[in-house]
Amino acid sequence: MQIEEIIKGKSVLMIPVYSSRSYETGIYDMMSDGNASKYLMKILNSEAKEIDIYYPEHSKNIEHIKKITDEKAKCKVNWVPKIYGKNAHETRNMGGIFSYYILESEKKYDYIISEINTLAELLSTSSNNPFLNKDNFIYWAGTHNSDGTLWCDGDYSQNKKIASEITTACLLKGQPALYGGKSFYDDYIYDPQYFDRKIIFFPFRLSDKSYHAEEFKQVIKELEQEGEDNFIVLFTDVNDSHLFDSEISDKFIKVPCNKFVYQAILKGKPIIPFLDSVENNSHSNIFEFIYYGCDIIMLENDRFIQATQIKNISELKSAIKEKIGG
Repeated sequence: MQIEEIIKGKSVLMIPVYSSRSYETGIYDMMSDGNASKYLMKILNSEAKEIDIYYPEHSKNIEHIKKITDEKAKCKVNWVPKIYGKNAHETRNMGGIFSYYILESEKKYDYIISEINTLAELLSTSSNNPFLNKDNFIYWAGTHNSDGTLWCDGDYSQNKKIASEITTACLLKGQPALYGGKSFYDDYIYDPQYFDRKIIFFPFRLSDKSYHAEEFKQVIKELEQEGEDNFIVLFTDVNDSHLFDSEISDKFIKVPCNKFVYQAILKGKPIIPFLDSVENNSHSNIFEFIYYGCDIIMLENDRFIQATQIKNISELKSAIKEKIGG
């Protein structure tokens, strides 16, 4: 039995527990949250009739996730903002609040899927409500108990009690044997392709006009305006010019000027627009780019024939567009 099989052709509400909340800002980062990815995989691999899914109202990067479900899901997916706890532990103990959210909406679902322990426990004791009951609720047992201990440690009697009354999907093979009752192992596979992007790296002095930083920035703006989104820009600002500061976003990311961070990025073989004239200047970093197998764009020259070569800066956009698959 799989969650995907259970919800086929059904109206579904999903209530994840999220954990990637900044203690400084109080904002959840949806692109960095493993549980967001976990539920996303179930959505994309299912053939439900329609899915509503809660997410923290104070969050960022939700538009990236929405775009994936809009383009790849086999059904309509509605992302519904709600107030979440300050961390996963607090959220797991907000069963009463989440039951209020469900009942307040007065929307009937064939199935409600959640890993909030205390919400499942409320139903395991008593619930005859047509909007939220033992029959339409699936408890997706997480890897932690409501007290924060691992599933196999501490007091897991709560999950055993829940499984005795409510269908309980388990992430790990050892959980059904421990919880018993109506628990079952649900095979979960994560596919990174949905988050995969081409990386464009610009590790140069932004104030040095020979690198054509302003022209590069303009090309990126134009590509975004044309709807190209299969890329992320990483850049350094080695002399603290702040010339790209106004561009910083989730898609235009400043990285530390650290040699080993720099090497780690190069090992990923990013696209690098190296636009200085190698006929007039000598730079050691071009040898690093070649050593690590980076995808280099250069002005025409006779020395580095392994790079993609363009005649002039006006050809930069088309060169990048081809490399990102646009």
